[in-house]
Amino acid sequence: MASQQQNNRRIEGHTGITHMLEGLMKRRALITAVVGDDETGTYATAVLAVFPDRQRLVLDELTPEAGHQRLLEEKTIRCYALLDGIRTSFGSQLVHHGSKDGISYYVLAYPEYILYEQKREDYRVRVARELRSAVRIEERVEGQVHDLSLGGMGILFPAHSHFHNGEILMNATIILPNKRTIQCDLEVRYIAEVPELGKKRVGCRFLRLEAPARREIQRCVLYLEREELKRAPRR
Repeated sequence: MASQQQNNRRIEGHTGITHMLEGLMKRRALITAVVGDDETGTYATAVLAVFPDRQRLVLDELTPEAGHQRLLEEKTIRCYALLDGIRTSFGSQLVHHGSKDGISYYVLAYPEYILYEQKREDYRVRVARELRSAVRIEERVEGQVHDLSLGGMGILFPAHSHFHNGEILMNATIILPNKRTIQCDLEVRYIAEVPELGKKRVGCRFLRLEAPARREIQRCVLYLEREELKRAPRR
C-alpha cells in the first residue's frame, strides 16, 4: 500500500510500481537521470519496456553519451520524470546492457519504491530567470512571464504599473518561454508587490483561449516542467 509523507507519496509493491513504470513508458515521458553519486551531471533517457514477471525495466541510451560509460561503471541510477504533471522519481540498479541497431539500452531492476508529489490542479510552473519572456498589453505596458499553467499566468510588471482585480486586459501578446507567440485576453485575479525586484506581480486567468493557443501553452508548460526537472535538487 502507498503511504503519504508530507507532499510526497511513496508507491511500494509490485502492482503499484508496475502501473507507474508502464505509465512512463506509454506516455513516452522524458526522464532526467543522475548516475551514481554525481549530481552535477544529468542525462536524458526514456522507459522502453517493462517486464513485470521478471521485475525488470529497460531504459533507452543515455544522452549525452558520457552517461553511458558512467552507468556501466557506477551501475546505479536515479530517474526524475513527470507523469501526468506529477513529479516522479525512483532509483534502480543496472542488471546488464546491450545494443540494437547501434543504440544502447539498459536493463534495470525494479525500484524498491517510487516517489511522486501530490498533484495540484493546473499546476503552475515557475519560469527560470533566463527563460523569462515578454508580455505586451497593447501599447500600455510590457512585462515578463513569471509562471505559467494551462489556466493562467503570473506576470512581472514595473512597480509603477496600475491594475485592479477583475480588470480585463484585452489583446495581450504573449511570447512564451519556448519562443512561441500567442494572443488572448487576460483577467487580473491578484496583485502583489515584489519590492526586492522593483516589480509588481500580477496573476491572470486566460479568457476565451483559442484551441491553437491552448496547445501552445500546453507545449510550453511541458517544456518548462522538463527544464525545472533538470534544475531540481536531487533527493
